[in-house]
Formats: sequence, C-alpha cells, structure tokens
Amino acid sequence: MPWKRPTPPGLIVVGVADETVDNSSGANGAATVKLRRKRGFLFKNSATAAVTQASVGSNVYVEDDETVALAAGPDNDIVAGKCLEVADRRRLDRDLTDNQSPLNGG
Repeated sequence: MPWKRPTPPGLIVVGVADETVDNSSGANGAATVKLRRKRGFLFKNSATAAVTQASVGSNVYVEDDETVALAAGPDNDIVAGKCLEVADRRRLDRDLTDNQSPLNGG
C-alpha cells in the first residue's frame, strides 16, 4: 500500500519490508511482513529537501514509501535513519542501525 500522508504521530521506522502484504480489510497487526534492518538501503532523494554529501552522518526523514528528505516537515517528521552515502542526485543510502527510537535503544 502506498504511504499515506500526513503520517500519524509516533510512528517509528524499524526496518524495510522485504515483501508486500495487503491488510486493507484486516485489523492492525493482523498481517506480518519480513523486514530487513541493520544495513544500508537505497532510497530516492527528496526533490524539495534533498540530502547532499554534506548530510552524511545526519538523520534523514521519511518523505513517502520510497523517498527520504534531509529536513523534517509537517508531513514527514519520522526519522528514517542516518545517511551513509549520497550515491547520486536521485538515490542515497541510509542505515537503520543508528535510528533514534525506543525500539533499538535510541
């Protein structure tokens, strides 16, 4: 399911889904997915709050289900992780291991 905006407050990124599951007619928690974490992932770079090479080591924020942004905004205040590398203007690598969340000691 595509990312819906604005995002509900309090969401925490815990990984990247390794599969797709349709739970549109189910209760919260009724479906599960395999996820990956503790490694780098490639995401699209925001067109409005682009992550640059100077951002390496900084938090990046969820913009939608495939894009991260350098700055939090009214619709994207969820930390996605730390920027590891900006591969080019459209994609960047980000790490979930340093995500500041209660689920992983942050």
